[in-house]
Amino acid sequence: MAREALRVLGRTYGEIDDSDGLLAGVASGLAEAHLEARQGHWRALAGLIRDRQPADAPTVYLRSIEPLRGQTGDRTYERLADLLLSARACHRALGTEDDFATYVAALRAGQRRKRKLMALLDRNGLWTPPRDTRDTSAPCPLRTGQGGLRGP
Repeated sequence: MAREALRVLGRTYGEIDDSDGLLAGVASGLAEAHLEARQGHWRALAGLIRDRQPADAPTVYLRSIEPLRGQTGDRTYERLADLLLSARACHRALGTEDDFATYVAALRAGQRRKRKLMALLDRNGLWTPPRDTRDTSAPCPLRTGQGGLRGP
C-alpha cells in the first residue's frame, strides 16, 4: 500500500526523493491507520447488527477478515484472531458452529505458512480438531493376534 501511495504522490507532484525512506514510512503508517479505521467501522457495524439481526453479524465479521488474509505482521494477526473470536461467538449463539469450523479450517489451510498466525490461532482455540478417518468397526490386528507385532 505504501508503494502505491508513493506512486500516486509521484504522479501528482513529480519525482519524489525518498532515499532516506521517511516518506515510505509515513505512507505505510497512513495506510495502516486507514485500514485500522475501516476495520473498526466493520466491527462497530457487526456489534450493532449482532443485537438486532444476529444472523447477519457473522457475515460482517468474516467480510472484514478477507482483506487481512493477504497481509502479515503481529498487529494484523491480532486483529484477525479478534475478528475470528467475535465471529465464533456469533456462530455459537446461532448454533452454526459447524459452518464456522469449516471456515476456520479453510482459512488455516490457506494461511498455513504463517507460523505466528497459526500459533496465535491455536492459543485462542481457533483450530479444528483432526477428523478421525480410521475405520473402527474392523477388529484391531494387535488385539486379536491377526498379524501386526508379535510377542516374545
